Amino acid sequence: MLLLPDTCAFIPALMRNEPPLQYFLVNNLRLLTFAGIILLSACGFDDSNTQSTEDGGTGPSVCVDPLVDCVSPGVCQVFECQASRCVAVDSAAATPCGDTGSTVCNAADSCDGQGTCVPNFGAAGLACGETSTTECSTPDSCDGMGLCLPNHVAVDTACGDTASSECNGADSCDANGQCQPNFQTGMACGDLESTVCNLSDICSATGECVVNFAPPGTVCGNPSNTNCDRADSCDGAGQCSDNISVVGTTCGSADNTACDLADSCDGLGVCLANLSAVGTTCGSAVNEDCNAPDSCDGIGMCLANLSASGTLCGDQGSDDCDAPDTCNAIGDCNDNFVATGSACGDPSIDGCDLADSCNATGTCNENFVTAGISCGDTSVTDCDFADTCNGIGTCNDNFVAAGTGCGNSSIDDCDLADTCNATGTCNDNFVATGTSCGNTASADCDSPDTCNATGTCNDNFVAAGTSCGNTASADCDAPDTCNTTGDCNDNFSAFGTTCGDATNNGCDLADTCSATGDCNDNFVAAGTSCGDNTTTDCDSPDNCNGTGTCNDNFAVAGSACGNSANADCDSPDSCNATGTCNDNFAAAGSACGNPANVDCDSADTCSATGDCNDNFAAAGSTCGDPSNADCDSPDTCSATGDCNDNFAAAGSACGDLTNADCDSPDTCSATGDCNDNFAAAGSVCGDPSNADCDLPDTCSAVGGCNDNFVVAGTSCGDATTGDCDQADTCSATGDCNDNFIAAGTSCGDPLPGACDAADTCGAIGSCQDNVFADGTTCDDSNSCTSASACTDNALGGRCEATVTLACEALWCFDNGGFTTSPTIGTGLASYGGGQASQGNSTGSTLSPASCPGGPGVAISATSWTQSSFATASSSSDCYEFLADTGLDPLVLSFDNQRGTNGPTMWGVEVLAATGDVVQTVITGQATGAAFTSSPMSTVNLESLNLDTRSGALIRICGYGATNAGADWRVDNVRIFTGGCTDGIENGFETDPDCGGPDCAPCT
Repeated sequence: MLLLPDTCAFIPALMRNEPPLQYFLVNNLRLLTFAGIILLSACGFDDSNTQSTEDGGTGPSVCVDPLVDCVSPGVCQVFECQASRCVAVDSAAATPCGDTGSTVCNAADSCDGQGTCVPNFGAAGLACGETSTTECSTPDSCDGMGLCLPNHVAVDTACGDTASSECNGADSCDANGQCQPNFQTGMACGDLESTVCNLSDICSATGECVVNFAPPGTVCGNPSNTNCDRADSCDGAGQCSDNISVVGTTCGSADNTACDLADSCDGLGVCLANLSAVGTTCGSAVNEDCNAPDSCDGIGMCLANLSASGTLCGDQGSDDCDAPDTCNAIGDCNDNFVATGSACGDPSIDGCDLADSCNATGTCNENFVTAGISCGDTSVTDCDFADTCNGIGTCNDNFVAAGTGCGNSSIDDCDLADTCNATGTCNDNFVATGTSCGNTASADCDSPDTCNATGTCNDNFVAAGTSCGNTASADCDAPDTCNTTGDCNDNFSAFGTTCGDATNNGCDLADTCSATGDCNDNFVAAGTSCGDNTTTDCDSPDNCNGTGTCNDNFAVAGSACGNSANADCDSPDSCNATGTCNDNFAAAGSACGNPANVDCDSADTCSATGDCNDNFAAAGSTCGDPSNADCDSPDTCSATGDCNDNFAAAGSACGDLTNADCDSPDTCSATGDCNDNFAAAGSVCGDPSNADCDLPDTCSAVGGCNDNFVVAGTSCGDATTGDCDQADTCSATGDCNDNFIAAGTSCGDPLPGACDAADTCGAIGSCQDNVFADGTTCDDSNSCTSASACTDNALGGRCEATVTLACEALWCFDNGGFTTSPTIGTGLASYGGGQASQGNSTGSTLSPASCPGGPGVAISATSWTQSSFATASSSSDCYEFLADTGLDPLVLSFDNQRGTNGPTMWGVEVLAATGDVVQTVITGQATGAAFTSSPMSTVNLESLNLDTRSGALIRICGYGATNAGADWRVDNVRIFTGGCTDGIENGFETDPDCGGPDCAPCT
């Protein structure tokens, strides 16, 4: 213990096991220590407040132990070594001190009577806090150090629902004493297969395994988009819909003709041109010699099918006026008549017969002058008509037949009818003079009739005026006399001749003579209409009284007449004494009818003609409410006195004419209001699609269409979180954002390899392997290879040595070089358990040598079973051999020559033992003149993996020869295996890549 300057003792024994901060009593001096160091004492500090002095000294002597609750004030006293001390009295036990707060587990601190303030902790196990008991928590209790412990059971203790599934583990207790469900939100579950439209099932936030269908419309499958095959898209139920239009859907050209119907979809995604078949009927159906029915040409056009101009048709007869019929260029069959008027037949000409000529219809007309046309003598009489043509070329005289009537055709006593003689003259035929005729009677005025010399029958009348008959004379009758026709006339005055009284009025006409010579008075009969013949209530028609007077016939004054109705403005009609019917109308303006006086109807008054006028205001006059709105025009009077509201017809357009999903155009009600016509709130509108982030649009209550986007940041789509793809979340505009990590961000395997770079994120959330392309140069760290290349990188990639010829061939075939005159035959040879089937000279062998040279192998195109390549222009001919089971060849090489007209291409065909073609390789064009050296051909067989097959047949073929007799040759056929390059002990190697008969040790 380190004592402060006013102390004099170091007491190490008191410092053992002390708390960091305590007071100690040392020789009655209280010392405050911290970690064994004395900090202060009550006395001994020389400061203005607590200067200590010896007893009796000056300055304050009262002192208080600093920071101590349980001592009373004391005084400083001198202690040994001149140190001062504070002598104090300890506070009584239970005196409050320190922390005065009180809880169940920690009551307020109190003094212990020894000067120490002690805590009053509740006993360990004392009940406190929460008293309830659950699966995860028992009642709280004190720990004996003043704390109330919650007493939760261990975390992950089973509780609640003990059932467990992929997405909902058994319930367990958490660190807060709560029983929590263990939902595996976002974890893959159920069907783990994932497609564009049906992602792996995931666990929901409620512990269910839910299908994870892509939203409807998500692009999938074939992205091409045509009229008949829209881009494939997800249907919202996990399927990728082809979106192929149904059969008949319009596409392409909409033109529609008989030969080119409107384009339509075939139901398989193709837009059909719908061209009518060749020969399909179209256009005109007329079928004639030169115009067959129109038909389609198969490429959409309607052909007229007109015969070529000049094609024979119709009548093929031929004469002076008619050539054979032929077609013109527009489908008509022309008659080909010779031009009208062309000479034909008889060329002679006279008055009634012109030269023959062609008419317009192909006939040769004789051209006789039309019958009746004048010719010769043109004079005309009754018995001799003008000369005329007879229509067959002759001019006729036209004399009338003898005895034919002519001239005067009448027949009487003195003149018979005229007749023609045979030479064209008309004879009179008069009767002889004096011949009795006509009237043979004899009277005062008429002697018997006789004929004269010119055919007339004379009357022989007495001279006119000769007195005869009655000789008396009166007003209406003169003496009788003969007239000019032999009659004795009475000479009565003409009927109606004036005589006697000449007065003439409506009822008494002037006197006139009768037809028999009497003078008549001519009074009109009684009752005969005269004067005014009008018939009214007050005036009957005038009539005669029979003695020549015309009566008026007026009704008595006051007699009822006309309208008998009695109304406000019209008393019953009555007659005056002069035949007039008076109306008896009330004076114009007199009150009548309805006395009410309103906007559209003034009080009724009489007119000057007896009517009671309604006095309605003119139709359209202003009345009532003058306001003017879309659905309520100002009130106006009707023609019948009503004040019309002038509301617009219910449903009439008004206000806002916008027509949208949630707001139909405003219309008027039947009472003049303009209704908004908003759709009901919640009605479907806009986009009906329902996706994670965009619920179907719905109408607001005021006509708006709400997008119903989910709150930005809400989980959606793919909940998977990986290196390159965070869980999808909704945007503020309803899209489900993929939340892909930026392309190029490091992910997956961060280490580069020989054939791949470090993994990085792609642009669509995937972690890219970044493998190099096959064939990329790489380092396989093999000292036995001169170069290596990447291969199979699409499957993960590896760096493999490129093929070298550092080691000897496994085996080769050589027959000593080429020869121009080979012997063709069949032989067998074997090596290493393998067998070669060779179409070459007998005795040829296979050996592991390096092909030293010698006579060659020649193969003729006529000597071998034919085999063909897909690209061959003619049959090919092949040299073949069998590769051993277990052999894994990498490279096949051979030398070749072509004969005259020999193959133009070489090929290698490898067939598995089952007969299927494993690989076909075209090696290149054969070059050089006949039987000259060509470059060695090399074929890579690495990908065949023949070591896993039961042998394979390898053919070397030539094809494309220009004739069947062409020759070609192969020599130095070599096969190199994978020894020395693959790091594996295979074949006859004694170590990987080293030693053995096939492969010399690599250096």
